[in-house]
Amino acid sequence: VVAEHADWWNYIYRTPEEYAHKQEVLKQHCRDVGRDYDEILQVVAPQILIAETEDELRRLQESGTARSVASNGIAGTPEQVTEALQTAIRMGARRVTVSFADSPRTDGTLLFSERVLPQLVDFRP
Repeated sequence: VVAEHADWWNYIYRTPEEYAHKQEVLKQHCRDVGRDYDEILQVVAPQILIAETEDELRRLQESGTARSVASNGIAGTPEQVTEALQTAIRMGARRVTVSFADSPRTDGTLLFSERVLPQLVDFRP
């Protein structure tokens, strides 16, 4: 359906390996229907769980106050989350749509906006 009709592809980001696999699948579907794969804008949409330290991250994961991101997201320190998102951008993502696993708490959202977002605004692969 994406290959035939979509202008944007919204992918629930998990890992670089899974993203690369899904990109190859989409490329094949595009070839099958005669569509230029590069015409489709790629959007990655991970759920984010972020904390200052790995110990704090573990505490959040074990506390039950944050949703699990094991199957649909990125968990890490600001540096780890930044690297994961920059990897997705290097792989072809042109938009990033995030949600936060610790909402309605604002801690993760604030940490992301202060430490990760500035690293993405002008990032060019």
